[in-house]
Amino acid sequence: MTRSERHTSPELVAVQAFHHEISERALEIEDARRLPADLARRLNETGVFRMAIPRAYGGHERTLAQLLRANEALAYADGSVGWCAMIYGTMGFMAGLVPEEWANEIFGAHKMSLSCGSTIPNGRGEQVQGGIRVSGRWPWGSGAHNCDWIAGASLIMEDGKPSQGPGGEPRIHMVYFARDQVKLIDNWDPSGLIGSGSGDFEAKDAFIPQDRWIIMGDTTARVEGPLYRLPYFGMLASAHAAHALGIARRAIDSFTELARGKVPTWQRDTLAKNPIAQTSLGRAEGQLNAARATIFEIVEEVTDHVTRGDKPTLEHRRRLRMAANFVIETATAIVDTMYTLGGGSSVHRSSPLQRCLRDMHVATQHGMVTHGHYRTAGMIKLLGDRQIMMF
Repeated sequence: MTRSERHTSPELVAVQAFHHEISERALEIEDARRLPADLARRLNETGVFRMAIPRAYGGHERTLAQLLRANEALAYADGSVGWCAMIYGTMGFMAGLVPEEWANEIFGAHKMSLSCGSTIPNGRGEQVQGGIRVSGRWPWGSGAHNCDWIAGASLIMEDGKPSQGPGGEPRIHMVYFARDQVKLIDNWDPSGLIGSGSGDFEAKDAFIPQDRWIIMGDTTARVEGPLYRLPYFGMLASAHAAHALGIARRAIDSFTELARGKVPTWQRDTLAKNPIAQTSLGRAEGQLNAARATIFEIVEEVTDHVTRGDKPTLEHRRRLRMAANFVIETATAIVDTMYTLGGGSSVHRSSPLQRCLRDMHVATQHGMVTHGHYRTAGMIKLLGDRQIMMF
C-alpha cells in the first residue's frame, strides 16, 4: 500500500466533493464571519469531524495521517473552513482522555455534537460540592457558533494559589462548558481566517460537574488505541501544519491557473512564459513537497511507535513540533511568493491568492506554531533529556 493510499479515508473522499461549493461560498463565509450552520451540519454528516473520536463512542478512530489529509483538503478549499475542521477534528482526540461518562455525553454518536475550545488558561475556578465553579474569558473560540460544547483551560485555586501537580507545576484543567453556560463575544474582526468565527467566549460562575474535564499535560488515555497514545500538543501542531499545507497548495494552483491566462501589462506573452515565474513556481512546489514529506514522515514514525504499545519519547515530541513549525514557515513563504507573482490580479477579493495570503498570516500568529518552539526544540537537543510542560 502506498503512502497516498494509507492516508486516504472515506471522509477525505466525501469532503473533496464539497470543494467547489466551499470555494463558491468563500465570500459568503467571510461576510458572515463564521462557518455557516448548514455547511457545518453537512460536513459533520460526512464524519470528517469524528475521525479522532474513539469507536467506543461512535467515532471513526482513523489514523493521525488520515485526519491530517482530510484537514489539508478542507483548508485547500477555504482557509476558514479548514481551520474550523481542524478544531472540531482535533477536539475529538480528547474523547480518549475524558472519563467515559462525559465522553459519551459530549462526543457520543447519538448527538453528533461539535466541540471547540481554547487551551489558553484564562479561567479561574474553585472546588465546590460535586465539581468546580469556573469563570473566565478566552480568545480563539474558533467555530463556537456551531458547537454544543466549548472547553476552556482553567486554573483551579486552592488557598489563593493554583492547584499543583506532583512536580509543583500548575494543574491546568480543560473544562467542558455546555453551550448555554457560555456567552459568545462578537469581537472577531481580523485580516484573515475571517470566516472561522474565532471570537472570544465567556463563562461566569459556571458549574462543571465532577470529572467533566481533563488535566492538560496528563494525557493518560482512558481508551485503548494508538491514536490516544500520541502526544496531544504534537498532534495539535501537526494539524496546524496540515492546514498550512492546504493553503499553500491552493496558492500554487491558483497562481498556475492565473499565469496561464494572464498577459501582464506591457508584455506580449502570458505570465506562464515568464522565466522568473517558472523558476519561482518550480522552487515553491519543491519546497511544499519537502515540507509535506517532513511532517508526514515524523507522524508515521510516531504512529508506528505507539502502535507497538510504546509511549512517544521526548525526541518524538521535539521532532513533531519542529516539523510543524518548519511547515508553517515554508508554507508562508510559498503563499507570499505566489501572491507577489500574481501582481495586481492578486489584490481583489475575488482572487483566492489574496485570501490565501491573509489566512496564512493569521494562522502563523497562533501560539501553537510560534518561533519559540524552535528554541525549545533546540534547548532540548543541546541540554539533554528534560521534561518540558505541554511540548
